[in-house]
Amino acid sequence: MNPVLMRAKALAFGTEEHTEAHDLDFVLHCGELTVLVGEQDSGRQALFDGLNGNCAIQRGMVLTPEGKIFPLQKKVFAAGSFFTEETSYRVQGVELTEILFLMQPGGCKRLHWNTARRRKRAQELLDQVQLERDVREDVSRLSPMECFQLNLAAALDSGASLMTIQEDFEGFSVADFDQLVPILKKLQQTTGLAILLNTNSLRALEKLADEVFVFRNGTIAKKLRGEKIAPRTILDHLGGAQAASEAPRPQRETLFEIQGLQVRGRSCPIVLHRGEILHLVDYDVREKQKLYRIVSGQQLVSGVSLQYEGHPLPQNWPHSPECYPITALDRFGAQGLFPQMSVAQNLIFPALRRLCGPFGLLDKGLEQAALKEWDRKKQLDGKNMAQLTQAQAIALQMESWILARRKVLILLEPFLHTDTASRSVLQSAFARFRGQGGAILVISSSRTSYLGISEQDTAAERWAPWYDRVLDVQEVCRDET
Repeated sequence: MNPVLMRAKALAFGTEEHTEAHDLDFVLHCGELTVLVGEQDSGRQALFDGLNGNCAIQRGMVLTPEGKIFPLQKKVFAAGSFFTEETSYRVQGVELTEILFLMQPGGCKRLHWNTARRRKRAQELLDQVQLERDVREDVSRLSPMECFQLNLAAALDSGASLMTIQEDFEGFSVADFDQLVPILKKLQQTTGLAILLNTNSLRALEKLADEVFVFRNGTIAKKLRGEKIAPRTILDHLGGAQAASEAPRPQRETLFEIQGLQVRGRSCPIVLHRGEILHLVDYDVREKQKLYRIVSGQQLVSGVSLQYEGHPLPQNWPHSPECYPITALDRFGAQGLFPQMSVAQNLIFPALRRLCGPFGLLDKGLEQAALKEWDRKKQLDGKNMAQLTQAQAIALQMESWILARRKVLILLEPFLHTDTASRSVLQSAFARFRGQGGAILVISSSRTSYLGISEQDTAAERWAPWYDRVLDVQEVCRDET
């Protein structure tokens, strides 16, 4: 076994009012990748934030092998969260060299370095992590896997002993994992860099983990190594499957249809039936985003037509919500994140919200009437959006679309980074929505991993009865070949 990097004894993290993780006893080893799994509120996030200095240590301590206090601030590198598909536009126009130096902690100290010196050092780091890119390239052009490699390079440059990273490996293909595994193993053997990975992806866990900490009820319930790291074992320790939905099964009447859609040069028609929940899976992140823009009417593509109840939709249909009861929500919209608006404004007139943005004004009498219509109003007395829990915000958002009698919901990654309570809210909302004759199209890069279920589990449909059908774009293209 590799040398010990740090030891934790009776560690607890939290605030003055609340302990979020407690009785944490663990050892991290040099050159190993340790994975934290569990529900979002299970304590794993508190440990992750605590080692990054974002959550206070209430009790216990983190020690070096010699028994001294481990210098978390100096020896832990928190990987940048801006290297993702959703946020790459924020750093568009910034070359890789600048990401590695000026945008890292202490980067300003190297402002006096000339461009040639910075680029030379950057190239050395990229070579070390086997990232085959020119250091002058724009960071927004990187793939998800290349972003992960760039984080590794930044960690090496920082001189840290431990890199912490929160990554769900959205958009990573099987080939990406096959390529990443030897890169990580070689890097860890040559540098001794330890990695702490906070993730929802059981697929990544199988491929990359040396050790797994399974969290339940605020502490580490189980530590797994070697052959014990298996999806079914993890599921057993996480508490098993979600309860089956009792919603009525779908009728076969076509409600929403996309004709002429081409994916990777292959035909991929999408038909959504009344009362149905269809899960569209595409592991390619950019392709997934494009699919969402097409089916939500944000992007027009020659030869592609959208139909509602057998009638073609006009090009400007998203701007006529009163005529076409179809609503598309990205991850932030689906999770109810409209903080500028009051609770009541988030509840009523959702079509108005889409047209006018977050600054539309509503009559106070209408606000009060809306709250009386909602059976959960007592939970929200005196609260604004910032005070709501994630589950309450999602419930509010889903309720608004149900009250508005929308017939088709198109959701992009609604389960990403949700806790148990939030997933329960979504499951209940899905059942109510299709119970009133609506249909839901969920677009994501994972069949089941955000629900805490392995994609390799052959009984995934039984374990996760969220969907009536799953349409895997990769399989559609493979079948046509």
